[in-house]
Amino acid sequence: MWFAVVFGVLIYKFMKGLITSREFGPDWDSGIKIMVAKRLEKIYGGKAFHALRIPDIASGARQSIDMVLLTKRELSIIAVRNFSGILNVGADGGWTKINSKGQSEKIPNLVEETRSRAAILESYLERRGVVLPAGFLSCKVILTNPDCRPLLSVSLQPEVLFYDRWMQLNEEAHGGFRSWAKRMFSGMELDTSDKIDKKIRFILDTSPTWDRLELKGNHPIFGEFLGFKGKKEDMDALKVVKRSKVAKIVNYKPTMFDLLGGGSTVNLFCTSRDYRHESPSQSDEIVVNARTDTEVVFQPIDAKKAQQFKIKKLVSMSLSP
Repeated sequence: MWFAVVFGVLIYKFMKGLITSREFGPDWDSGIKIMVAKRLEKIYGGKAFHALRIPDIASGARQSIDMVLLTKRELSIIAVRNFSGILNVGADGGWTKINSKGQSEKIPNLVEETRSRAAILESYLERRGVVLPAGFLSCKVILTNPDCRPLLSVSLQPEVLFYDRWMQLNEEAHGGFRSWAKRMFSGMELDTSDKIDKKIRFILDTSPTWDRLELKGNHPIFGEFLGFKGKKEDMDALKVVKRSKVAKIVNYKPTMFDLLGGGSTVNLFCTSRDYRHESPSQSDEIVVNARTDTEVVFQPIDAKKAQQFKIKKLVSMSLSP
């Protein structure tokens, strides 16, 4: 009998998790961008780097780059958007988005914006000791929403990959189109030396990024960690979690007692930031205990306001310096 009760509770919690996990799932732009990156890595090889925040000397601020794909032949700066509606290029060169109600909204020209980000990234790489070969840097804009209808002024731009073409990338059996797609991403017959390739990879691995939050049953979310919200005792214990001191937080794997609802606290393993190396050290950890109803306050890149998540749903969180 007790076995049946325990089994029933576990099934209930599992099904509840499946339902609630969709609240912040792949419909968020962060999840879509991760899926795009995985597909590009599978087709073209190389490595994708997410949510970069590259320092720009001209503006004195960090500029966001959705994704960078590094292969032996090309370094592609990629903007990914889940726009819906009609897209057109206006007389001023900017883009216009028209929704299903006929309402128009001016948005930046994504091709020009991505080219600007590419120049900033190239300058950043030069400051860190890498001069890219001529023609090695490229720009791409990927529009993933099936309800996005770019007019010819947008779709004919060679940098733009809209939904129909994007879907064909998933049809790997169609080698003809796959070859066309590879030409789009690898049009230059260039090859970096292993030394340059490794140096670029190292620089991108250690470049500033947005913070990364991973919740149970969801794609990671990129944005900015703003703090915690909870009772005074928990807030006092969590004071050690500062981005100047902590590089990563991992929620300790729950016990059977926690799964049955008896656990009231979580153990957070905080990896200390090591400024002696460009990448964080995993050797120095601090353990912090907090109640499960404590909340993580996080501002996603693609949300208009900050969100609050129960700390018990936290899998891990990486904090950029």
